Amino acid sequence: MQAFDRSWKTADPTGQPIDVPGAGRPASHESQEVRDMRDALGAVAVDAPAIYVLRAEANGEWRLRRYGQSEELGFPDRESALSGARLAVVRCAAYWLRVEDASGEIHDEFLNWPPESAERSVG
Repeated sequence: MQAFDRSWKTADPTGQPIDVPGAGRPASHESQEVRDMRDALGAVAVDAPAIYVLRAEANGEWRLRRYGQSEELGFPDRESALSGARLAVVRCAAYWLRVEDASGEIHDEFLNWPPESAERSVG
């Protein structure tokens, strides 16, 4: 596990400067799909906070990586990649999912971000 890094105030997991909604207090911008998955699975959001980056590759594949881990999951298309990413975050007490498409457009989904305690870990 990687220690929680408070740099979420000024940079995304890759170090790019951003303006995170809710900086200083937890905020949520969760997709309806994640809420529906949580309800359907009866999932309880109790896992450690996590940051995921989902990005499109030049060859059309999509890659999902959890911040702090070196391995990535590969998906053949956007829809299966989004489903895989949303399934990964469904049990997280707090998460930040960054989706970067092939055109460079960025879309963020998050729940209870930033986590309330700097003592918690992201990983």
